[in-house]
Amino acid sequence: MSLHSVPWTTSPSLQFPPVESWKAALMQLSEAPFFDILRSYLGDIKTPFNKQRLIDDLAAFLSRQEIHKRIACLLDDTDRRCIAAVGLLGSGTLQDLALFFEGDFSFADLYGIVLNLEERLIIFRTTEEGRPRLNLNPLLAPVLTPIFSDLSILFAASPLTSPPPEAPVSPVLALGTILGWLYHTKEVFKSDGTLKKRSQQDLDTLFAQAGGHERAFELIQALEYVGLLRIEEGHHHVDEDRLEAFASLEPCERLEYLASALVAVELELDDSGRRLSRERLQNWARLVQGLLDSMQQEVVYSEGLLRRFWLLEEQRTLRRRFGERGASVHAGPAHHYPGVDPLSFFKALLRAMEKAFLIVHQENGFVRTSASCAGANQTEQPSIVCDASFSVIVYPEIPMTKLCHLIQFCRPKELGQTLKLELSQEGLVRALDRGFKVDEILRLLEQLAQKPVVQSIAWSLEEWARRYESAALYKGLVLTLAPERRYIAELDLVAGFIDRELAPGVYLLRMTDENQLVEVLEKAGLDTLARPEPARLAIRDNYPESPGRSGEGVRFAAGNAHQQTGRFYYFGKSPARHRAPFNTGAINQTQAMPSRASADTDGEVAQKLLADLHAKLEQKHFTKEQRDELAARIDRRLILDETQLVAAAVRYEKLEARGLDYVGKVRLAEQALSQGALVELYWRGPKGEANRAIVRPLALEKSGAELMLRAEQYPEGEVFTLAVGKISLLRRLKRSIFGD
Repeated sequence: MSLHSVPWTTSPSLQFPPVESWKAALMQLSEAPFFDILRSYLGDIKTPFNKQRLIDDLAAFLSRQEIHKRIACLLDDTDRRCIAAVGLLGSGTLQDLALFFEGDFSFADLYGIVLNLEERLIIFRTTEEGRPRLNLNPLLAPVLTPIFSDLSILFAASPLTSPPPEAPVSPVLALGTILGWLYHTKEVFKSDGTLKKRSQQDLDTLFAQAGGHERAFELIQALEYVGLLRIEEGHHHVDEDRLEAFASLEPCERLEYLASALVAVELELDDSGRRLSRERLQNWARLVQGLLDSMQQEVVYSEGLLRRFWLLEEQRTLRRRFGERGASVHAGPAHHYPGVDPLSFFKALLRAMEKAFLIVHQENGFVRTSASCAGANQTEQPSIVCDASFSVIVYPEIPMTKLCHLIQFCRPKELGQTLKLELSQEGLVRALDRGFKVDEILRLLEQLAQKPVVQSIAWSLEEWARRYESAALYKGLVLTLAPERRYIAELDLVAGFIDRELAPGVYLLRMTDENQLVEVLEKAGLDTLARPEPARLAIRDNYPESPGRSGEGVRFAAGNAHQQTGRFYYFGKSPARHRAPFNTGAINQTQAMPSRASADTDGEVAQKLLADLHAKLEQKHFTKEQRDELAARIDRRLILDETQLVAAAVRYEKLEARGLDYVGKVRLAEQALSQGALVELYWRGPKGEANRAIVRPLALEKSGAELMLRAEQYPEGEVFTLAVGKISLLRRLKRSIFGD
């Protein structure tokens, strides 16, 4: 049984393009590489010739069963890994492949591997939207398809050998703590949105076990990015309607959105406004979900392995948005993040998932936490404990929706494995100001504690409520209706605007655009409406909107409609949480690498085949240069059959110069300049350290007695200059037969 799986299925159409695409790529080759390939595989070409017929002859050669067997046995593990990655990435670029193998192969090594696979006609390039893309040769599908039956060669995770560390705090309690603190604290922020000194001290105390005020401020910023919190000129406001929608999500989905917002915090995106578009937030949440679906519990995944899962999830996203054909013409993993380096984004994504309690670093890798797959709490155990000292101990199992209500009248005091809250008259007054009622508060406490509230607490709450109701000061628009017109207040069109009824026929309205309110009342049937001066009231768009208006805030997913006080929220489960698994191969010892025995056998057959070809080469009459070139082709596994050992296939080129061969290095640099080719350089640094780079030569320039090579590093594009005499090895790299 596989311990992990890639969360998407493959199909032959994704791995192999049509044969016509391969033939078209060959037809577009310039004459020199075209005839080099044809002579290498078919021998001498007789004139007159027809290019289409020659390509058909080459296709027939590659379709022979004996040739398939030889190609298969000459594949080594490096070949298989690269072939599998090209197939999974689906028309990816060389840069995509380099990112996929970051840390495993240098770009120079990978470049050489790809060129070799192209010369062996296993992969080929097409150009789409001006970008060269790598594809698998469809004629070799019978040879290459078995590679995808066991992808443990790419996705080698390891079982966890020790229990993962427990998170210092529960994610539910951490969010509840920061929200409760914001509810009960005034003058938290400076005018620029940063924390005041006193606020930092408070949060250092509250979050002593969870990273102090720095960690707390990251959560505050995440709440801004997700649209739950607004900070303007030092004043903060929690959008309770959006918070209710957010809290109603499944626990794992809630953390996926939190991680998405923390990505923005890590990248410091749009720092002035801290707003993410709905599309970007949801795309990132799906990306987080896809990574988590690729992981199983109690399995350690290296950063490189998670980076591969991320790239595959990016491809899945492009296919979902643009279809199979459209996905291949869009840019790679940076498509959704303009201006952000893909690798930097990935590292920020991992840090965000860790800070959102979804993964934890352990044993040189990452482990999925229990919070990442938690469902809604279905237990019947008490979620809180109340005592006569007016303290409330909250357990991590509490539903987020209930905690969001609890923190509005209880102030956070201490956060750890549990959360300690405090009941106070001040907190109750704030809750009553927001529309809570004492009997609702008592019912909530009894429901969460699963026993009656201590009598002294119940009496105090009721006494504080009586004092609260003895005097009240309201601010806002007031609507008065005569008895014969009070039915208007019960209409759905109007009810969403009413905050509370102060007395019979007297209604306190939610603060909104007064002119819009007048329009709604006229539609409800009030043809005459008194508006005595003064009628100037502040317009605040951070209060719940009226029916029919669309806000800019984030809806947490597309799905069912949920109506609250006249405002619609669209949220539900993220799409396709349970996906068809894609077999990446087992990592347990009983089933790991099931094809290894056959791979070892293939290796023995390959060595015998190469030895036989070398022996047959020795029996033929060639010049030394021809013999050396054909021997090198055998070693590069370009020769599959004795019929390819012909002089017509040989075109000798000197590709490297080293040490004291100063003239050879200059000549190769000049050739690279004229052909626009890449070269590989080796040299020693000032302290004797070895350096290696792939560069594109730009010029040979005189500097005193020295000849300097000016070049740009590939693919980074950074320009530097190096004395030719200091180069210990200069190797001109062959260009791809399909062009760079």
